[in-house]
Amino acid sequence: MQSRKSVVARAALLFRGAALACAVAAAGMARADPVTFNHAMIIVDPETYAALVADPFLGREFAQAETLNTAVDGGGTGWRGFYVHGRSTYLEFMATGESVVGKAAAGSSALGMWVDRQAALPAFLPPLERELGMKLLLRTRMRHVGGADIPWFLYTDYVDPKLSPDSSDTWLMSPFPDYLARSHPNDPPRGETISRASHEAYRYDPKRLLRDVTAIRLVASPAEVKRMAAELRAYGEAVSRHGQALQVRTPDCTITLVPARPGEGYSTIVTFALNPGVHPKASRRIGRTLLTIGRRTARWHITG
Repeated sequence: MQSRKSVVARAALLFRGAALACAVAAAGMARADPVTFNHAMIIVDPETYAALVADPFLGREFAQAETLNTAVDGGGTGWRGFYVHGRSTYLEFMATGESVVGKAAAGSSALGMWVDRQAALPAFLPPLERELGMKLLLRTRMRHVGGADIPWFLYTDYVDPKLSPDSSDTWLMSPFPDYLARSHPNDPPRGETISRASHEAYRYDPKRLLRDVTAIRLVASPAEVKRMAAELRAYGEAVSRHGQALQVRTPDCTITLVPARPGEGYSTIVTFALNPGVHPKASRRIGRTLLTIGRRTARWHITG
């Protein structure tokens, strides 16, 4: 006959096992629609922005790179950016002083995260609200193309726009299934679901060096790091601590968040995988950035 102590111990063990099974099941459900890194909006000073636009290497050899003026929401709102395109990911550079940038400081970055299936997006609001302690909602971004507005993507945002940070932030986005077909009527994509790769396919050039972003390291204020980590946890990403830094492993990109020391400014370091081929080992300084190219990877260091 079992003692009362052994029965209680056995019950506790079974309870822990059931709880673990539930946690694993919940994680599996969360990962049924994995969240991936899509792009980084990196803020630079105006002189650096001009240097990036004028640099011949970026657009001819390194990647498909271009300046775009994007009009949204009826054409009354928009922004100018310099874009560097990879196979599934890209960088969006913007200059300080632009209205869309607000008070964001040079060297800072905001991360656009992606989920393929738009119907999955509402389920991320409750965990975001628990992590951040405030109400969020989904907003629709309309892209103004050819004199008409086309539904572009849904994204997470604060109910009170005044609370939305200018920089060192993340948001979760998902495209409308017919966006590419409507924005490229003469060359519609194959398939119904828009992936990051199909979204970038119109601009990515596999003959150039850049393949994709594989890691990004951000130095921001401790409060910003804490908030970004909370957002990423709400997306279902695993966040681990390495000394003072927090590391987030998304399916194909590692994000490292580093609290700035007193007096330290913002900075962003992006690591890329390169396409196969012979690569020129070189370092190239462009404004207040340093692009270093190796055999298989490249690293871009952007400072404020």
